[in-house]
Amino acid sequence: MPVYLKEQVERGGFVFGAFFEGTLIGFISLDGYLQGSAEKYANLTMLFIDDRFNRRGLGTCLFERICEEAKEIGATKLFISAIPSVETIAFYKKLGCVKAQENIPEYIDTQEDYCLEFLL
Repeated sequence: MPVYLKEQVERGGFVFGAFFEGTLIGFISLDGYLQGSAEKYANLTMLFIDDRFNRRGLGTCLFERICEEAKEIGATKLFISAIPSVETIAFYKKLGCVKAQENIPEYIDTQEDYCLEFLL
């Protein structure tokens, strides 16, 4: 496991993968460190699905699973710093994500990222 993901798990976070015939085709990760004004935001750090497996519900399934774990660690919202592509933003909005009410600098990857949140 890459160091970045290992550190997240060590802080109480989670990493889940989706596999097809023994090959990793997607994954999602959540940092266990809560932030924000009320320390209730969990950071969804990565969500990746191999392009060959898009539009099959894998991203939604992984997202729903990570939401369950975020609730377990005491989060009330997910924070998502997303690549600002039309397809990526549309995916998150379809799931019910909205523009983040609070920007958390420690969670933002680049200045170009679009910040979203999801109420758990």
